[in-house]
Amino acid sequence: MFGTLTKATRTEVDQRQRWEAEWRSRFDDFNRQHREMEDALKRKHVSELKGLQDDIQKSIKRVALEVQKTRGQTAPSPRTMTKISENNMERLVSLYHKHGQE
Repeated sequence: MFGTLTKATRTEVDQRQRWEAEWRSRFDDFNRQHREMEDALKRKHVSELKGLQDDIQKSIKRVALEVQKTRGQTAPSPRTMTKISENNMERLVSLYHKHGQE
């Protein structure tokens, strides 16, 4: 009788340990997938920010080249500089808004 009870208890303990190991494995897989997705999203955001930074730098260089072509005789108007600045800020804000939604 005692041997049967010990065997049943041992079986239950083994089943519980297998069950816990399986769920621990599933939870670890879920956490790994979650970290991978976060890393992929972060890489995407960084690449989009770098692309925007490059575009902004190109627009600034374009304006600087235009000034250089005229040998500094004409500087860009304040309205042009404000327009470029506002355009860049709008693009940056919309990108951050998009990232916030993701």
